[in-house]
Amino acid sequence: MDGLLSSGEEEYKAAADEAPEESAAEAGQDVPQAEGAGVDKGVAADGGGRDDGMNGDSDGDDKNDQGNDASGQSGPDGAAAEDSPDEAASDEVEDGDGDSDDKEEQTVEISTSDAQAQLAKLRTATETRARAIQADAESSESMVDAIKAEDISQARRKQQQDADAEQESERHENEKWGIAHIFSSYNNTIIHMTDLTGGETVAISSGGIHVNADRYESSPFAAMKAANAVIESARAKGFVGFHIRVRAVGGVGSRVPGPGAQSAIRALARGGFKIGRIDDVTPIPHDTTRKKGGKRGRRV
Repeated sequence: MDGLLSSGEEEYKAAADEAPEESAAEAGQDVPQAEGAGVDKGVAADGGGRDDGMNGDSDGDDKNDQGNDASGQSGPDGAAAEDSPDEAASDEVEDGDGDSDDKEEQTVEISTSDAQAQLAKLRTATETRARAIQADAESSESMVDAIKAEDISQARRKQQQDADAEQESERHENEKWGIAHIFSSYNNTIIHMTDLTGGETVAISSGGIHVNADRYESSPFAAMKAANAVIESARAKGFVGFHIRVRAVGGVGSRVPGPGAQSAIRALARGGFKIGRIDDVTPIPHDTTRKKGGKRGRRV
């Protein structure tokens, strides 16, 4: 095996040594051809490129000439054709400017009319407000005047009342007043008139004096007769007014005045006297009182 490998290596090395010499020879023969071919190809390429460039330039010149011819042939018509869009645009712009001016004028007119209308409204509102303020001022002045007049009238009324009270008090001092004590039960009506202190008797009368039957002593007619008798006696002594005090039995008895009390009061009022106060002085116990009769009641 080792011998075969070494013989193979030797053959391989010999082949490798021979190969460079052949490749160099082949390369030496072929290099000039390759260079010449490259030069020819470069020149050809340069020539082709130059021809293409010249052709391109000539084509461009032809196109320019054609364009110049077209422009020369067009002349004024072409210029007019070229200028016509601009002129149309300028005309449109001018028309647009005219329309805008008209619109602006209309807007100005509308705004002016609106401003005038607003001014008129403001003037009307201002005048209305001024009138309202003036009316309020007048009403307030009238209210103030009315209040002042009312205050003045109240002050005068108070002064008059004070003067009347003073006169009344002076008159009372000069006049004679008394007290009419009316005792009214279901058995009789007694009228007793005294001075204001109650210590001096001015006149006294009862219903039993003016009737004959006992059952009529408490009647309204008997009470009226007794009141008239007291009035005549009091007027003769100079009395002009009195206060009335009404009394029922009270206590364990009736607390309601009898039927002759109202008739006596009406007779006194019709007698021409001034009536002051009318009081009910019926004695009412806080607890109660023992009724008359024994433990077993009233013996019949």
